[in-house]
Amino acid sequence: MIRYLFAIIKIIYSKDDKISLIQSLSQGKRVISFINLHGIYFFLKNAEFRHSILKSDIILRDGIGVNLLYKLMGKNSGLNMLGTDIIPEVLFFYNKKSIAIFGTDKVTIKHAYNKMSDQGFVVSCFADGFQDFDEYLNLVAEYKPEIIILGMGMPKQEVLSIKIRNFINYDCIILNGGAIIDFYGEKVSRAPEWLINFKFEWLYRFYLEPRRLFKRYFIEPFLLIPLLCIDAIVNRDYRFNDNN
Repeated sequence: MIRYLFAIIKIIYSKDDKISLIQSLSQGKRVISFINLHGIYFFLKNAEFRHSILKSDIILRDGIGVNLLYKLMGKNSGLNMLGTDIIPEVLFFYNKKSIAIFGTDKVTIKHAYNKMSDQGFVVSCFADGFQDFDEYLNLVAEYKPEIIILGMGMPKQEVLSIKIRNFINYDCIILNGGAIIDFYGEKVSRAPEWLINFKFEWLYRFYLEPRRLFKRYFIEPFLLIPLLCIDAIVNRDYRFNDNN
């Protein structure tokens, strides 16, 4: 199953590839998901999340943990397509499109709305990440945003992204954004540039949110080992396909 997932992840090999990807998002209803090591763990453990990821239109590789898994398979993982980096690029490229932001808590989402509006983005609606699915669908039906950013964590945002895509009948970019709304809402900050360059942003995030991220960074990677071994045995006849 993991080899199948890795076969359909879209690998971005260069900055030109990234630009082409962003330019291609304007056509149709597109769900863009990001898979990191935490996502790999959820993929193996949670059937609803797994089905939602596999139904995404574009899956991008996010983080050094997945990069390591690619290297163990002897495959090129391309550029690190961190959602908190590429989503702002998408927003600036499509800066005239209307945006909906759904996720995080009530205070942070309001702050994110104000900050994004001050930056010139057209944020048509927002809601915190603790609503029922129907509430988000009602807002989408009323405001018809052309870009939707979901930042309510796995697996809720991935499940909701597929529900929204199936619900709407117009072109829309649906981004499973993880922590991006928290960054816009200044609930948490990005790491200093030098830490990002040395690939230690995860350590900075752990410093900011140790209780929430301890299991993700220090428990789940070890829990993944037996899961990956079982997956390799069960799906040993699957042939890895390099086509993306």
